[in-house]
Amino acid sequence: MFSFLARAGHAYSLRCDTPDFGPCRDARVLTRRSEVLLFPVGIAWDAWLQVRVEANGEWGAHALTLLDLGTDHGTGPQDAVHVLGDVALTGYLTATGDVDFFRFDAEAGHVYSLEADGASVEAVRSEDPGSSLTRNDTARVHHFMVDADSTVLLRVFGPLAQYRLELREVGVDDHAGTPANATDLGGALSATGVLNASTDVDWFALTLEARPHALSRTSLDTKFDLFEADGVTPVPWDAASGAWVPRAAGRHLLRADMFGRFQGPDVYRVELLPR
Repeated sequence: MFSFLARAGHAYSLRCDTPDFGPCRDARVLTRRSEVLLFPVGIAWDAWLQVRVEANGEWGAHALTLLDLGTDHGTGPQDAVHVLGDVALTGYLTATGDVDFFRFDAEAGHVYSLEADGASVEAVRSEDPGSSLTRNDTARVHHFMVDADSTVLLRVFGPLAQYRLELREVGVDDHAGTPANATDLGGALSATGVLNASTDVDWFALTLEARPHALSRTSLDTKFDLFEADGVTPVPWDAASGAWVPRAAGRHLLRADMFGRFQGPDVYRVELLPR
């Protein structure tokens, strides 16, 4: 048995350099009260810890290396680790309830992919931590975007484990997310697009006659709503005929957004069919 001074916020592990010797492979780290700590080991304050190798009926020489895996990443928004550009890094959740925080500057309209292999991860706006940018995103690789340039917090959490965090910029949003900047379809009554994230919304401006218009769409994961020119007043839907019935001819706005759980970018084509 030997002891070492563990520093608060650091992660530790053991490497057995004589792997054929069973007791070496089974070496454990304990507190001074003989409480076994799971790997990777982490503590909230400086303390002396013990490394124990038990023979269990085997005899022989062994060699162990104590590995300092580095300091803990940010513990909250106030000390989140600032990352730049595309990121691929390794981190450790070292104690029950440990959460790592990172922050980066996201550009409006840009789409980002986010994955934490070995842990869970969530993206939130720093100015509104309670509003998740990855809500309802059940895909292994999350996607998110922001409407305005802003600082985004990445919150990594889960069981004690090593994880690999990857953040990538993967493209630019194809259509405006507000009625004021809706994509003008001119005289067309069809549009194509991609919902890149669970919070993505696409708006289109189109001119309709005062007659029923049925909906044709290729994706069941994207829902569509039709509004009058103010972008607020819904156009009545006639369930009997399965069509929208505009109150008057003229400019209207069509909104596309996610229906239910987001399982990855959704490509769609939508068309309004006059009757």
